[in-house]
Amino acid sequence: MGLSCSCDCSIKRPVNADTLDYASEAEDFDRRVELLSGVKLFQNMEGQEIKEVASQLIGEHFSPGETIITQGEEGLDFYVIDQGQCFASVKTNDYSKEVKEYDPGDFFGERALLRNEPRAATVTARTPAKVYKLNRQDFVATIRNRDNKENLIRGARLFETMTDDQVAKLAGLLQRRTYRRGDVIIRQGEPGLNFFILEKGECVATVKQGSCEQEVKRYHPGDLFGEKALLEDAPRGATISAVGDVQAFLLSRANFEKNLGPLSQLKAEQYLADPRKLIADFYRSGDARGPRGTLDSKNLKPDPKTRTDWFVVYRPCSRDSIAKMVGQVGVGKGLNVKG
Repeated sequence: MGLSCSCDCSIKRPVNADTLDYASEAEDFDRRVELLSGVKLFQNMEGQEIKEVASQLIGEHFSPGETIITQGEEGLDFYVIDQGQCFASVKTNDYSKEVKEYDPGDFFGERALLRNEPRAATVTARTPAKVYKLNRQDFVATIRNRDNKENLIRGARLFETMTDDQVAKLAGLLQRRTYRRGDVIIRQGEPGLNFFILEKGECVATVKQGSCEQEVKRYHPGDLFGEKALLEDAPRGATISAVGDVQAFLLSRANFEKNLGPLSQLKAEQYLADPRKLIADFYRSGDARGPRGTLDSKNLKPDPKTRTDWFVVYRPCSRDSIAKMVGQVGVGKGLNVKG
């Protein structure tokens, strides 16, 4: 990781145009995405999220000898180098020592995005340099948006057995959509290609039989609809419309399977590692020496003459504990397993 430093708020002087390449707007955006993809801080983000962050980058040019960030000042921005060379120097008493060189693709100031602390070094342009800047406020908003998506996913029973890595990958694939009152989001009878997680607002499901249309369900933030699209090729069974202004996250079956594999296969694999199944298997019928799991661990066969039946109370204290358990992350303090 690069050294963290503080931003230089001076007005940027023009740089010799003959020494830097200037790209079209589309090429410039693609370059920003490419640069961010090489930064460890953003490597867990999926394509759509990387593009969102790339759209927030601000390009700046610096002349040789110009200070980009200054040791000791407050760190507010992160930088990644597109063209040119820069170097970091640390000042101790009255002596300044060069400690690192930065080339295109390198980055610095990332601590400004993570912690509120002064810059550890001064970074200066050695040659004409073009850099991209991301400020802390935009970065924090991106992280909060990701956390919101992950929380919605963890709250959905359909995905409750996913691991942290799978949840993070799924969150990176979700695309936000907005709808106005009365907008039809999915229509009865049409092919089911996408599923939705409702973020804000309320939706209503109606089913039409002949000339009669009847309301059958209401959806609220955190609810899923259209999820059958992930499991089977079937027409929509109902029409779902926005009651008021609505925000929802969308993901297509094709994109889901491309990145995570078929949902049916995932659920089959996750079921085998689900703590609830493992506990249930352990407490199968045994004998006077203990449940089946105890006997199996000692390579003992159950004695049918002293057969015992067992039950287990599995009670995580909160929804978060359940998510951690089924995601194989950890357990909460209130977890009780009693046989």
